[in-house]
Parts: sequence; C-alpha cells; structure tokens
Amino acid sequence: MAWLLARVTVRRWAVVLGTSDGGLVATGAAMFSGLAVVGWLVADRWSPSGLVGSTGPAESVLLGMAVSIWALAAAFGIFAAHAAVVPPSLGFLRTLPVSPRQVDRATVLPLVVLVLAASVAAGPLTITVTTAATGRGPAHAGVLLGLVAIAGTALGTALHRAAARLLVNPGWGSLRLTAAYLGWCVAVAASVVAPLPLLRWLGPSVGLAVLAPLGWPLAWWALIDPQPVVAAGALAVTVALVVIGARVRRAPGDVTRGRSSVRPLVIWRPVPVARMQARRLVRQPRVLEALVVAGFFGVVATLGAAWLARRLPGALSPTVVALLGAQISAAPAALARGLSDRRRPAEAALGIGADAHVVALVGASLGLCAVAATPALVIAFLLLPASVGAGWLAALPVLVAVGVVVSVALTPELGNGSAEGGAVLAYAVASTAVLAGVDRLAPVEVAVAAGLLTLAAIAAAVTLERLHRRPT
Repeated sequence: MAWLLARVTVRRWAVVLGTSDGGLVATGAAMFSGLAVVGWLVADRWSPSGLVGSTGPAESVLLGMAVSIWALAAAFGIFAAHAAVVPPSLGFLRTLPVSPRQVDRATVLPLVVLVLAASVAAGPLTITVTTAATGRGPAHAGVLLGLVAIAGTALGTALHRAAARLLVNPGWGSLRLTAAYLGWCVAVAASVVAPLPLLRWLGPSVGLAVLAPLGWPLAWWALIDPQPVVAAGALAVTVALVVIGARVRRAPGDVTRGRSSVRPLVIWRPVPVARMQARRLVRQPRVLEALVVAGFFGVVATLGAAWLARRLPGALSPTVVALLGAQISAAPAALARGLSDRRRPAEAALGIGADAHVVALVGASLGLCAVAATPALVIAFLLLPASVGAGWLAALPVLVAVGVVVSVALTPELGNGSAEGGAVLAYAVASTAVLAGVDRLAPVEVAVAAGLLTLAAIAAAVTLERLHRRPT
C-alpha cells in the first residue's frame, strides 16, 4: 500500500514539473545513471598526487567540495520538507482505509530512493576527490562529508518549517516554498562570500566559530586538520541543527481565525478592468511567487552592481544595470495571460473586448512589476547614479508589453512548471532581442523607439487575443 501511495506522490511531482510520472522516473534514472558512470570513470583515473598538484591548494578544493555538498543538501532538505506534507489536492488519501503512518511513509519513500540514487551517482567521485585532497583514508572523508550533508538537510528543513510558521495567513501561504528557497539563497551567498574575509580578519578559530551555525565550516576544518576538538564541534553543530529542524514544527492549518486578508471582488459598471486584473493576478499563487522572486533578484542584481562599481569604477555601464534590472522586474508579465489557459476568460462573459482586456493586462502587470521593483529601485537611487533608476523606469513599460505579448501567445497554464518556465525563457529571448536593438540608438531615438515598440507589442497582443476568443 505504501508503494502505491508513493506512486501518487511521484505523480504529484511530475504534474508540477509538467511531465508524466513515467517520464520523470525515466529522466531521473537516465541522469543518475549517466552521473554514476562518469563518476566511476573519473574516480578510477584520478590519482591523489595529480589532484593537489593540478588544482591548487587542498584547502580551496575542500572548501568548494564542502560548500557544494552542504548547499545541495540544504536545497534537498527544503524540497523534502515540502514534499512530505500531504497537500489538500491529495486530501482524498485521508478517506482511504489506510493509516496516517502509511501515508507519511508513502511521502518519504520516494525521497529515500532519490537520496540513494544521488549517493550511488556522486558518492565515489566525491570520496575520491576528498581523499586525494586530504591524503587520508576514505572513512575520514565519508564521515565528515556525511556530517556536512546531514547539517545541510537539517538547515533546509528548518528553513521550510520556519517559513511555514511565519506565513500562516491564507494570502501568503503559497509563498512558503519560495521564502524557504530565498532564505537558502541568502545562506549560500553568505557561505560563498563570507568565509575568506572572516578567516583573514578574525583568524581561523574566531572566524570558524562565527560561521559554525551554517553547518559546514567546522566539518571543513576537520577535513584539513582532524583534531578531536574540531571534529567534536562539527558533530555538535550537526546535532544542534537536526534538533532545531525537528523542533520547528509545521504550521497549523491554513484556516486562521479572524478576518481573512482576501477581500471579495466587487464589480460594478463601468468595470475597472485594470484593477480587476491586478487583483486577479495577485490572488494567483504562482504570479505572486514570480513577483516576489523578481523583486528579490532585482535587489541582488542592484547590490552586485553597486559592489562592482565601488571595486572597479567604470567597469560597469549604468545603462546595462538599468536594462538588466528592468528585464528582471518585468519577467512576471510573461505569466499574466496564463490564468485563462486558452479558455474563454471571464472578461468575455462581462462584455470586455480583446483590446480592453490586453490593455488591462499591460496596466495591471506594469503596476505590479513596478511595486515588485520598488526595493531595488530605492537601492539603485541611493547607491548608483540617478540614470540607473531613470533608465530602469523608462524601460519597464516596453518590457512589460513584451512580456504580455509572450503571455498572450503562449498562455502558460499556471501551476505547470514546464509551461511557466517556457514562457519566462521566451520572454528572456524576446526582451533581450528588443534591448539589443534599442541599445544601439541615440537617446532621442531610444525614446521614440520605446514608445513605438510598446504600441506595436500591445497591437500584436490584441491580435493574438482575438484569435484565442471563440464566438459567443
């Protein structure tokens, strides 16, 4: 019974990724088999003396190995914590003559198979590389890398459950997985950027003590210098993270007491179409998730540009920063039309024409994307030249219109990962082509071309929208 229910869980994963359960299993098996073959071949030909002499210092090799394993384990911990929760769509399992323990076992069984497959595929190469870099036996590398993987998994579980505890409101519940992975991005960025400066400024002992809560630093140091105190510290940190991940309980039910944050939609004559579309988009969990992700990476790109501008003055063009930020901010517009899924939208029943529908999509997407870009724009105006923020705002309408054209042409079904990813990739290609053509013009020509491109994009979207609509 547990195996049959596990197939239901795998089918749920496949639906999210836009494929079938057979295709998911076949693709995963082929990928892990290929990695296993490559790992065995490389591990068989890799000698300990050739590794350190060709790659560089052993500390750098082990640092990259430890951080990579920890980051992948933390990402898997988030996924495992999310996949182990039975969603409302599988609520019918509660009505079957099976015990809750069987349902929980069914959700965990595919995860165990995934861990075993990854271990067989990547384990030999990982142990071989680590053994070559340390010059010690495989047991030493296996135990410490196991602690790194367990600590990363526990940290990922804690991030997911903390996000679930914080986002208990029905309007924000769909962002739990997104918030957990954004926290993972912050932790990975800290692990990549912070170690070397901290070790240089504070010294090895103090720097490692500061970084120890991440889970990998003490185990990494124990790989280099296997002192009992350092190994005991790595074990203690791993146990602490496991306890924290287990103590942070899952959030209670999504139904909360008090007044709901989702207000009823009131339509009156004349219908405020753009406002209705904006509220409709915000209420869709996938669009809301896309807006949060676009805002987050807009902030990351702005901070990275500001840091690069201070370290290497003149190396980065303000125009490039502005166009890249606007391109990131406008990406959610590629999902705007996906609510209708090529079926007659609600606007048709209300008597709203294709032109008004597309203009409303552009207006709603522009307003939402501008709100999502506000944190990054504030940082840009504070840390970068004013031309960056001005160029960002000027390019946003054109790119939003391009995104709406892509969304009307493809109408990605929201909730289908492949359809959403295809729409965003198509938007990336189309917007890059537009920016490459506009960037070669003079400032006055750019303003004129931007206006004409916006109108042309809206006209193309209206034409495509009329093709989607069936006669009443």
